[in-house]
Amino acid sequence: MEDQEDIQQYIDREISLRSENKELKKELSYLKEQVKILNNDKNNLLLEIETKYENKELTIQLNEKVKQLQSELIDYKQRSYGLIENQKTWLKSFYNDVDTIERENDKLTKQLLDRETELEIITERYTKMMNTKTMKWTGKYWNLLKKIH
Repeated sequence: MEDQEDIQQYIDREISLRSENKELKKELSYLKEQVKILNNDKNNLLLEIETKYENKELTIQLNEKVKQLQSELIDYKQRSYGLIENQKTWLKSFYNDVDTIERENDKLTKQLLDRETELEIITERYTKMMNTKTMKWTGKYWNLLKKIH
């Protein structure tokens, strides 16, 4: 009977072990599934970290580019300001020259008008004088012709 009891125990033990084995297989399967999920999460996190690192590198590069462009802009502004100052001096000189030339032109125009007025007066006097002389000569000519006839 002891044999039978041992066999019964053995069978119970076997059933129990098989049942436990099934449970362990289920648990193992569940854990494998969890490992896959965690590996996927890990890969996703690594991708995200890599992307953030690349974005950080890109941000650093963009910041350096912005600093470079700002320094170029400052340099450009300084050169432009220098050119404007040089042109400002030149323009003041040019304005003064133009102003002087305009005053000289006005003076010469006034002199020309005065001369033209004087010429008109002289021409008018000359014409009157010539008309008078011509009339005198014409009168003398007619008088002489009358005397001769």
